[in-house]
Amino acid sequence: SVVSSEAHVKLAHEAARKSMVLLKNGNDVLPLQKDMRNMMVIGPGASNAYAMMGNYFGIASHYSTYLEGIASKVSAGTNFNYKMGFPVVEIKERNSGNYAISQAATADYTIIFMGNDGSTEGEESDAIASPISGDHTTLALPKSQMDFFRTVVRQRRPNNHLIVVVTGGSPVELAEIEKSADAIIMAWYPGQEGGAALAELLFGEANFSGRLPITFPDKTELLPDFEDYSMKGRTYKYMDSNIFYPFGYGLSYSNVEYGDLTMVTKKPKYGKEIEFEIPVTNTGKVETEETVQFYVSTPGAGQWAPISQLVCFEKVTLKPGESRTVSLTLAPEMMKEVQEDGGSVLLKGQYKLTVGAAAPSARTAELGIPLKTVEFKL
Repeated sequence: SVVSSEAHVKLAHEAARKSMVLLKNGNDVLPLQKDMRNMMVIGPGASNAYAMMGNYFGIASHYSTYLEGIASKVSAGTNFNYKMGFPVVEIKERNSGNYAISQAATADYTIIFMGNDGSTEGEESDAIASPISGDHTTLALPKSQMDFFRTVVRQRRPNNHLIVVVTGGSPVELAEIEKSADAIIMAWYPGQEGGAALAELLFGEANFSGRLPITFPDKTELLPDFEDYSMKGRTYKYMDSNIFYPFGYGLSYSNVEYGDLTMVTKKPKYGKEIEFEIPVTNTGKVETEETVQFYVSTPGAGQWAPISQLVCFEKVTLKPGESRTVSLTLAPEMMKEVQEDGGSVLLKGQYKLTVGAAAPSARTAELGIPLKTVEFKL
């Protein structure tokens, strides 16, 4: 009556919808049209509620699987099919025949659900399909999944549109998938309303607004050794390479342009607040929710201090053509650096404020993410 009340189900639905991240949308293949001729959905996670639960969960009174969500949106005239396609992890002996491959390669639209679930990552005694008790020694997806994906890519016909939805609670290597998939979505573990929420996003009834809360590395082998306790190469604060999708990254069905970043406070003083503002404009055709992110680089950035660190963000809803000015009051506490003794100090020297739609890095610029900067001295 309380936990599974109508209000809480609506909240679960909103959380699922706002958490999913659109990582690629080549040639604007998304949003999908409901009256497509045929569609194929592949992957054990598509029809399995467990792929939406994560590791710590209660049991809901109902679940909307991804397959159910998508099926509820396509037109009555769409030839809509589903096949499991592959096991979550590789098994020693299995059927050499697989109808799903040819169906996936020839459908007008194919959605492949790949990734992890609670059987491959998480609490050690629950992750029964993991050979190392729920941990990861690689961020690559299981061989069974990648082999299927590669086979479909080799056999796909020219007018086949390939969409990959990734489930799980950790970053995965996506460079190979990114080269061939038209669109990629990170769905995480969205909970009981995951299927309904994803379907709304896929068919344009809602717009993507989720942003990555972690960095997706390019290659596992380039990450620091697990027993190396230095921070270099870890998190967006200390990574200057091996970044495939940066912290804070995420696309939508619209485009937001950032104007010039202005320091309103003309003469910043040590220990005093500094005012900034930046205009943002929705130049697209649909309403969008933009997460405007503010990153500070302090004296010694990239040496003994983080390359940059997120100090504030603001979600801004913009109608098509609408512009708004986003303001930031940068307080001294937001710029302090932790010292060897554990205390925090506001250093004197050169500072830089970067504003944009992801953490600043060379990869961010390569992805075409707008970044605006202002430097000042304290």
